[in-house]
Amino acid sequence: MNKVNILGTIYTIKKSNAKKDSNLVKADGYIDTTTKTIVLADLESDKNEYNSLDNIQLYADKVFRHELIHAFLFESGLACYGNDEKIVDWIAVQYPKLKEVFERLKVEK
Repeated sequence: MNKVNILGTIYTIKKSNAKKDSNLVKADGYIDTTTKTIVLADLESDKNEYNSLDNIQLYADKVFRHELIHAFLFESGLACYGNDEKIVDWIAVQYPKLKEVFERLKVEK
């Protein structure tokens, strides 16, 4: 298990699957703010469910970003926005594009 510091709070990152964790039956990841855990579906072990994806790792990275953003919003005191899947997903999807522009323009801090 890995750990990550989200605004001063340590979250544990773990992988699981729908057989072991019923929360992953209808989701590919989630955060538990009570235990400070980010749980990601082990897409490689459930590969047959993802046969239509050409790049499973690209999708897994997007799911991870999505869950990290939930955690950042929660730890920022913005849980009301962290529960808005549209906002969280927009940030997760657009983050690589934002990062590219910031890096190109040397906007670092």
